[in-house]
This record gives sequence, structure tokens and C-alpha cells, in this order.
Amino acid sequence: MKTPRLDSVLRHALWLALSIAPVGCGAVVNPEADGGREGGMSDGGTCVDPSTGRTLRVGESNGAWCPCVCTETGLQCASCPRPVCQLPDGRVLGVGESYDDGCNVCACTGPGQLSCTERFCEDTVTRDATERDATPREAGSCDPIVRTTIGGCEAAVEYPCGVPGGTIPNGNDPRCRGLCEPARSTGADGNYCTSMGFSGMPPRPNTVVCGFCGVGRLTEGLETTGMANDPKSAGDWLADGAAYEAIAAIAFERLGAELQRFGAPSDLIARAQRAAQDERRHASVMAALAAGEGRESAAVTSHEIPARTLADIAIENAGEGCVRETLGAVIMAYQAQHAGGASMREALAQIAREEAEHAQWSWDLDAWARTQLSSEVIDQMDRARSETLASLRDVLTAREPSESLRQTVGMPPNAAVHTMIDSLTVALWQA
Repeated sequence: MKTPRLDSVLRHALWLALSIAPVGCGAVVNPEADGGREGGMSDGGTCVDPSTGRTLRVGESNGAWCPCVCTETGLQCASCPRPVCQLPDGRVLGVGESYDDGCNVCACTGPGQLSCTERFCEDTVTRDATERDATPREAGSCDPIVRTTIGGCEAAVEYPCGVPGGTIPNGNDPRCRGLCEPARSTGADGNYCTSMGFSGMPPRPNTVVCGFCGVGRLTEGLETTGMANDPKSAGDWLADGAAYEAIAAIAFERLGAELQRFGAPSDLIARAQRAAQDERRHASVMAALAAGEGRESAAVTSHEIPARTLADIAIENAGEGCVRETLGAVIMAYQAQHAGGASMREALAQIAREEAEHAQWSWDLDAWARTQLSSEVIDQMDRARSETLASLRDVLTAREPSESLRQTVGMPPNAAVHTMIDSLTVALWQA
């Protein structure tokens, strides 16, 4: 398998996300620029967004739900759907409408702006609202209870008679898939689980929290303490980001040591070691930015894991590196252009550049591993990539990012995320 060169692929995905089509949103090129020709630029290389009157520089977005970006040929905007919101189960609400599932309420406050309460609720897939309110669960029943939040990216599975196996893993652990099976219908990523509290609540006895609310490389045998795991504020996102970067550092440290045992090319080993150093630095930068927002980053604890085979490593890398890290690099590059302050944009831009290098490393490892492994393992690698991609799209677009995340750290709207994933799917994941 030929290793894809990611630099142009990632740039193309980012460009599509920034400028999907030169129509929509009611925004047009400044009619007074460049002699009034449509598509023209002013002498200063700027565009005017007529909806706000704001002047934009080339490459700058207006940050709207339906984004427009100033290009060398004028203001280009995404083609936007009619002003509605979509619930995770596919229901569509018009602006001003709301939906009550018997526990939580979602209101469509603007085009694509879905605001939901997040009470600790039993999943309506498992028990409908009438049954839940009318009758308690039969005494002595050991059936697992699934709890979700509308529009969330995690689910909780409570085992009334005790967690199978006796302990709850924390992190990207093979046991998570079985423990999270009852929550499969919620869309939560069953490859990642923890004993930490669900949706900001304290931990509950015999309860496994399933799902991972971000992108980036994970690995097994890690435990986190104090993560929001579904951040609504910039401070929470940065604090969680510092923990994710620390997790990635541990993952690369392990990979560098493990690949030596399998006789991997020296370049792959050296680049893994450099990536670990990069991720440590990223964790420090994100922790400092989180502190500026009044948040302390979560603690990450590494536990010893059994020796892994090359197949184990390659299957993990197919999802964590070739999907999560690759998409994460594009999203971070988008944020670097949309974050609120110059220092934030500069920090995220540096991280994005290095994350793109780490993504390239993941694909280089994937290509080498395919020359060493059986066709059966290669099929498993392909399945891991497909399954990770499917769950990641659902997680990242479960709801629109909050205003704090959009304005401070430049989080992209769902339309942009879908565009990134579609572009990368064609260029990489279906290649």
C-alpha cells in the first residue's frame, strides 16, 4: 500500500470547510470593492460581510453558524440548509420549537443552534418514558440500565448486580466494547470507557461511562481524573485538551519502544520519539491556556499493560492514528484560523502543524505494518478504521458547539466538520 502524502490532502479538507461554495448565507462580495465587480476585492485585500458590516481579511471567517470566508476572489459562503435544528435521532425542529423526551428538553434557538438540558436519564431505547415514570425496575433484576443525555457524546451503563469482571477499565481498553454493548444504540464510542462521573455528575456505583468526546490519539491502560469529557466552555475544552495531549504523549512513548521489538524502520521509531516530545509540549501549552480560563487540566495516570503484538498496534493505529489524529489535525488547523485571540491562534497553529506530522507518521506506520501482517489482520485494520470513522462523525456532530467554544477556541460548526470528514473519506479512508 502506498503511503498517502497528507499535507495537500489536509489543506484541501480545510479549504473546503472554510469555503464550501460561493453562495448562501445572504452574504455577497462587497459591491463597492474593485470597481463594483462581483467577486472583486478592495485595494486592501478585504471583504465586507453585509449581514454584519464587518470587514474581513483574506483567510478570515465571519464565524457565523453558516460560515463565510474572505478569499482572494471575494467573500465565499457555505450553502446552508433552511433554518432548523436536527436532533441526534433525526427529528427536525424549526426555530422556536422544542422537544421533550420525558426527561430532557431541547429547544431550537436559532439555525442549527440546539440547546438541551442534560439530566441523568435512562435511555428511552431501553425503557420508554411512560414505563420509566410509572413503574420501578423489578426488584432483583440484573438487566443493565442505559442512561444518556440528548445531544451528548457519551452514555452510562449501570450494572445493578455488579460490573462483569468486577472492575471498570479507564481509557481505550478492549474490555470496553463488551461493557458498553448495551449502549450501542446511543452512538457512544464503545471503544473508550471510564468509571468517572457521567455528564458532570459524581461517579455512580457499578456504572460504566462509555464514549469519548473529542479527537486525537488514545491508547489503553490510562486513567484520567477531573475531565469534563463533554466540554461546553473554552476552559473545559482546553483542560481536557491538555489531558488528551498527555495521553497521546504516553501513546507515542509506548509505540517507540514497542516498534523497536518488531524491527520497524529506524525513521519510524525516531519520529515516534519526537512525537512524544511534541505531545508533552502541547500538553503544557494547553494547560497554560486552560489556566488562563480558570481551569486546571485533568490528571492522567498510566498503568502497565501486557505486551502487545504488532497486530494489536496496527489495529489500534488504524483507528487512533489514521482517523482520529488525522481528522484532529484538520480541526485544529480550522481552530487556529477562528480562535478569538492572537495568542490562542498562534498556539493552536503550532500544535496543528505538528499534529499533521503525527498523522503522517500514523499513515507511514500503517503502510509498513501492512507489509508485515496477514490479510486477516489487514481486514481487521480496515474495519477498525471504518468503525472509528462512523462513531467519530456521530460524536463530533451530536450538537453544535457552544458560543464559548466557537468564539474563544474556534470550534467548527457541524457543517464544517461534515465537510472535513467527507473530503478525507474520499481522499484517504475509501482509497
